[in-house]
Amino acid sequence: MTEPKIPIVANADNYKVTANYENKVVIGEISHLTENFPEYYRPGDYVLCFFKSGIIRGTVNTRELEIIAPAVMFVSVEHLLHLSSISGDIQMECMALNYSICEDLRVNLPFSFLQQLMMHPAASLTQYEMNMALEYLSLIKNVIKWEMAEYKHETLIHLLSSMANMLCNVYQGSFERHPLNRNEEIAGKFVSLVERNCKKHHDIQWYASQLCLSPKYVANVVKEVTGLTAGDCIDVNIIRQAKALMQIKTLTLQQISDSLGFQNQSHFGTFFHRHTGLRPKAFRAKNYISIS
Repeated sequence: MTEPKIPIVANADNYKVTANYENKVVIGEISHLTENFPEYYRPGDYVLCFFKSGIIRGTVNTRELEIIAPAVMFVSVEHLLHLSSISGDIQMECMALNYSICEDLRVNLPFSFLQQLMMHPAASLTQYEMNMALEYLSLIKNVIKWEMAEYKHETLIHLLSSMANMLCNVYQGSFERHPLNRNEEIAGKFVSLVERNCKKHHDIQWYASQLCLSPKYVANVVKEVTGLTAGDCIDVNIIRQAKALMQIKTLTLQQISDSLGFQNQSHFGTFFHRHTGLRPKAFRAKNYISIS
């Protein structure tokens, strides 16, 4: 298993890993970047960067980017960074998360929020918010070093979820200060409709009718703004709903299939396997979920 990569570490004069949990969560400190950083960068994992000092300017997916510490930036595999300047006094702590850990966290975060995060990945922090974030990082590092392996993963997920909720509040304030353009508004409304209605409606035509727009127009806008097809947005939310429902021990797979609007359990199983690589029963077994 390869180690999750912290952005632009190869160009840091002073970089060190301070914690590593089975190459699923890696925390590192970066300072004093040289001017030889890569002009373009796409991460291989999901990374939170907390900027304690310094300034970074450039673009992310062609959108203007300016980060003035204290600040936070979420960098994902869907982001392409173009860095035009980095101040020499830059100091940051970064936490890289692999896909499996992020999947454990995504279930609890609204899909509409995640899409806004893709468009606006950086947010300013107050010094108090920065101190809170660094406290979380310190707790996470301590848990990683914890010898009680039986409870380590669950404790990490709880801490990461709590940290994510704190950052959600920070980012929501940032989103309000950066109004969306028309296409972003349409895509946002589409995603919100999908979150609320994907159990009953699996086709783009219904969502387009709710927006009083043509399916083709909605599909083009959603693809431009989110990078996902409209169908993918719907499917992702159905999978998220399925995973959440499978946390309820008393629900059978047939009941889950019915509640998600599938013709039968077989169709649901095929759909779930196509998107996750696991059959529903295998997913439940892997996640230590039993039906009582």
